[in-house]
Amino acid sequence: MGANTLLAQDSKASKIASIPYPSGANLANNPRFNTISSVKLNNGIFMPILGFGTLKLGNQKETQKYVEQALEVGFRLFDTAQSYGNEEGVGRAIKSSGIRREELFITSKLFKAYATEDKAGKAYDESLKKLQIDYADLYLIHQPVNDTYGAYRAMSEQRVRAIGVSNFSDARLMDFVQNFEITPAVNQIECHPHFQQIQAQLFCQKLGVQMEAWSPLKQA
Repeated sequence: MGANTLLAQDSKASKIASIPYPSGANLANNPRFNTISSVKLNNGIFMPILGFGTLKLGNQKETQKYVEQALEVGFRLFDTAQSYGNEEGVGRAIKSSGIRREELFITSKLFKAYATEDKAGKAYDESLKKLQIDYADLYLIHQPVNDTYGAYRAMSEQRVRAIGVSNFSDARLMDFVQNFEITPAVNQIECHPHFQQIQAQLFCQKLGVQMEAWSPLKQA
């Protein structure tokens, strides 16, 4: 099982409109996820520093079991994606947990085949249906492939608390910052002790974008 981790850094405000949320309510009523162990994104919402990644957890039943176990030990940020093929398992675990939705932080990602202006919204709705939630806390373009401009425009019109990108180079990220009114809240990229991405961290910090690591343990 992998886990996503955030590299905390300050970020400037962006103009994205977020879903109304009680202050700090997305953090679990759990000492593991208090305001000390969270980061404030550039639109003002809080995101736990430590999260549970769901890549390669197995089928829907296995995914549900592992996510339920993660919930039991205190994880509240869960990261999935259309391409993982396990959103239904994640959704079942969330629903069966009885934990209030506002105590969870759910991330999903838009698959490259649907990264167009006319398909992104439908793809997002399908993810919400599988996850059995009314909104995602964070929705990312999974790869800088296809019509990412159109997809990002469509994402900005959805019922989502924050939007961002994944696997974007510094140049692609700068392009988005310069050409969109809404600055990406997050850029999720590979980062671990053997690939620390120091330059990318500094660049994200300069742009006011939160860098998030995937495979922080190098898929250990």
